Amino acid sequence: MDKGARFFKCDFQVHTPRDMNWTGNKFGVNEEELDSLSDEQKSGIDLDREQFAREYLAKVRDAGLNAIAITDHHDVVFAKIIRRIANEENREIIDSGERNGLVKVFPGIELTLSNPACQSILIFDADFEDQHLDSVIHVLGLTPSDSYLENTAQTLPISQTHVANLNSLHLKLDELTYCKGRYIVLPNLNDGGQHTLLRRGFHESYRKMPCVGGYVDKQISEETGYQNRINGGDVNYGYKAVALISTSDNRFEDGRELGKYSTWIKWAEPTAEALRQACLARESRISQDTPILPQTYIDYIDVSGSKFLGSFKLSFNQQYNALIGGRGTGKSTILEYLRWALCDQTNEYYDRDELSNIEKRRAELIENTLTAAEGSVRVGLM
Repeated sequence: MDKGARFFKCDFQVHTPRDMNWTGNKFGVNEEELDSLSDEQKSGIDLDREQFAREYLAKVRDAGLNAIAITDHHDVVFAKIIRRIANEENREIIDSGERNGLVKVFPGIELTLSNPACQSILIFDADFEDQHLDSVIHVLGLTPSDSYLENTAQTLPISQTHVANLNSLHLKLDELTYCKGRYIVLPNLNDGGQHTLLRRGFHESYRKMPCVGGYVDKQISEETGYQNRINGGDVNYGYKAVALISTSDNRFEDGRELGKYSTWIKWAEPTAEALRQACLARESRISQDTPILPQTYIDYIDVSGSKFLGSFKLSFNQQYNALIGGRGTGKSTILEYLRWALCDQTNEYYDRDELSNIEKRRAELIENTLTAAEGSVRVGLM
């Protein structure tokens, strides 16, 4: 597997059978049946839900997605199930020696806020613990629906007593030691509609929010005024630019909407902080179009017997690479070894007196650290 950051095709608003507007089979019971539910019936529901998760993840793979966020309204029941099944299947894929088909599941919650009156998606690290998901539900003042009910309760806005605004939401989550630094809040930034933050009179909430990105149901609008606001060109919105993440909002068991509206996001590890960093560097780390990657690239450099650095092997990423270190640690030496191995070294047919100082230093580096030590450099191309 390549090291470092790379692009993943993501759909970060995916719903499950617990959603009240779900089209397809439900896996649970209604309120009247709940009290008489036997352990055997509960076990049957658990098995049915696990089978649904496997079939749903197969549809996610068929859609070409690499990552999803399960974001039911004020509920985390299926987020835990689908994440667990995905992790099991990912381990099986890795054990088989394959990499294609891996799906990373981020647990999340779709929130309906009172102030500002909008919807927001709360996404956690991919490995955020199940018990902490349950805890967050309570901290936000939400009453969880019994896990064996087929639907969640009717979604009501979170009281301002618990969450006064978007800043308050961040402060409340940051008070939880297990949560701080492990979540990201993405408000709805549709161009119109009753759930978006970009409504008349909401510009102050937009200006003051700590969010660095937002989500959009379906396709991102190209309307000039909308693009101007999102890209930081509107004084009324504080010249605040944010990243946009397009989502499918799928509510169909057959997965017909999965990946129909998706976003390519670049990260090294599946964490909320990685998503935040991607939003901050949206021009290079977030794309609505399939990223164009080089077809030929340097895969590795293998050096043996260097007088300065000894023997080492470095693998490279198909995308961005950086050598980081203090002065004299060998950054330039590695680059010169690459240059030399790729036949971009100083022209050996010139008289040394005719070479520039830079070219002379390059030639001396090779002679003194490789030739004299009978070292070698191998470079692999892909």
